[in-house]
Amino acid sequence: MNDKYAKYFKDFPYPEVTINQLLSNTSGIPDVGEIFLPLWRLNRDTIFTLNDVIPALKISKLPLTFQSGEAWEYVNINFVLAALLVEKVSGKKFDNYLSKYIFIPSGMKNTFQKASGTNPYTQPNVAYNYDFPFRYSITPVRVDSFATNDFKVHYKTWPSEGDANIYTSVSDLVNFENALYNGILLKQNSLNLLFSPSTKNNGKIVTLRGVGSEIGVIGDFYWGFGNRISLDSTMGKIVWESGGMPGCSANIIMNLTKHQLIVWLNNKRSSSAMDNIFGALSIMNGNTVSVKKAKKSIAITYAHLLLQKSEEYAFAKIIEMQSDTSNYILDEDELNQLGYEFSRVIRLNWHLQCSVLR
Repeated sequence: MNDKYAKYFKDFPYPEVTINQLLSNTSGIPDVGEIFLPLWRLNRDTIFTLNDVIPALKISKLPLTFQSGEAWEYVNINFVLAALLVEKVSGKKFDNYLSKYIFIPSGMKNTFQKASGTNPYTQPNVAYNYDFPFRYSITPVRVDSFATNDFKVHYKTWPSEGDANIYTSVSDLVNFENALYNGILLKQNSLNLLFSPSTKNNGKIVTLRGVGSEIGVIGDFYWGFGNRISLDSTMGKIVWESGGMPGCSANIIMNLTKHQLIVWLNNKRSSSAMDNIFGALSIMNGNTVSVKKAKKSIAITYAHLLLQKSEEYAFAKIIEMQSDTSNYILDEDELNQLGYEFSRVIRLNWHLQCSVLR
């Protein structure tokens, strides 16, 4: 864990970074998007793999965001580099390694790691992901049916392994948890380390602020090694993590003290996952939960009215909604993004009309 990553990859451009710092998100390595973006713009159909990560880091010449071990920032490239290390040490492709040493021993029969550049829908029983092509869209559609940058970045071009793209089911994750608890995957010392808070160079534990939700603020937590550990232990030792990509989200929460498990998998954008899993956890432990009514987005409501009614009607309603702060919320960034999306669509339609006229 304390080995320098460069011990295994001599040309790694950040020789001070350790394996521990990758897993604890204290490496300071810049975000993977910033690294691949210039290369992706040259050819937006390029398929990047794990072997392209270090060369891209070298070409980018980006400095560390902060001195390794001095701060914390969640960046996916830490886990992409960890996957590359697994391949180097084991001599196996990452998807094959996971299958042999984790999925099969755990009885995860419907789980696989998508390899870079492959199509997951050739596998049986894979659910399609749904999302809104634009913020103003009324109906979600299959993510693979629209060619937005998010879709191309997350599904077609970026390396698939390490930080995402494990296709699984609720029952398989139950089997995974049982394999963890029963010593099939890890020895007890390693399991204890997995669920322990990570630390910075000064020895201080990485502590992060709570997450806001419709059931109130989900309390502060420690960062472990790819998981979050709640400071509040009144219900037991709570370990959880969440993540998502365009059109899907995954959330898992474990009460290690009482062996309670809640899994939330969704193949459509959802803003209420955290409320549901933490609310369910409270109910499982004999507590009552008061759920606040979710406020509607003024920007999205305005966009829908603009498309379905008229400019005058939508403008009048936005003034009305702004004063109704108990039911509506105005996010300025969301409103700006909405404007950008409308302008891009207008430009696209103009180019299409010009093409037809030619």
